[in-house]
Amino acid sequence: MSPTRELTGARRATVPLLTVLGTALVAAFALAPAALLRGRYPQYQGEPELGAEVGRSFSLFWSEGVRSLPAELTTLVDYWFEWHAIKVVVSALLVVVFGLLAASLWRRVLAAGSGRTAVEIGSVTAAVSATVLAAASVLLAVFNVQATAVPLVALLPLLSGNEARDALGPTLDQMTRAVGDAGSSPAASPVLLSLLEQVDRYSMTMIVLASTLGIAFGVASVVLVRRYATIGRAERSRRVVYAVLGAVTAVITMVMALLLLIAGTALADPLSALLDLLGV
Repeated sequence: MSPTRELTGARRATVPLLTVLGTALVAAFALAPAALLRGRYPQYQGEPELGAEVGRSFSLFWSEGVRSLPAELTTLVDYWFEWHAIKVVVSALLVVVFGLLAASLWRRVLAAGSGRTAVEIGSVTAAVSATVLAAASVLLAVFNVQATAVPLVALLPLLSGNEARDALGPTLDQMTRAVGDAGSSPAASPVLLSLLEQVDRYSMTMIVLASTLGIAFGVASVVLVRRYATIGRAERSRRVVYAVLGAVTAVITMVMALLLLIAGTALADPLSALLDLLGV
């Protein structure tokens, strides 16, 4: 077999291989954290058990009235850190795999020609899908990096679940009233001050991530749109490639701008942000 045929065969095998790998990583994103952490944290493997434990731990944290976390909540924070750290690794791999898959499929589109036959339209559809999945994986990575950086705040939305609220008892009402009192007075409990500091860190983490990625994807979008504008109408396949990639990077840029706005608002008013996270 000639080297050219071997290279062509390898390229043809790349797409199905990356597709299978991407599918496996999607499953791993959903299942790997629980599977990998089951041995060390068997008490958190069920959603009702996790919610109830979160409620009890935060109730204890609030009742003790000190900034240091009780042992139960420390264990939960460690678990939630590891949970999201695993998801960061998997989502980063998803970005790489779907990015490579999209690149391989776009090369097929360019090699196919006009893009008007059923096969060529199918190639474009597959390439667009892979590109969108890569973009979605970027967003998954961003949210999980934020949760890994400040896992205590990432636990707060779990307090809105029925099991957590049952375990909290009157504590959630006490926390809500304390947030309201802190809004009209500089005095606040040590626990509330600690939570507000964590909310600020949570917001700052998103500001750094969203601004960095927003600038990067914004520049990429401008470059792609400019290249699209310089391509003649006869080069239909190249125009499709640059148009889709330019649109996707522009959408990611707008999403990052929205996340930046939300995080900036939360940083300016951490009390309201805390109430939103608590679901009240």
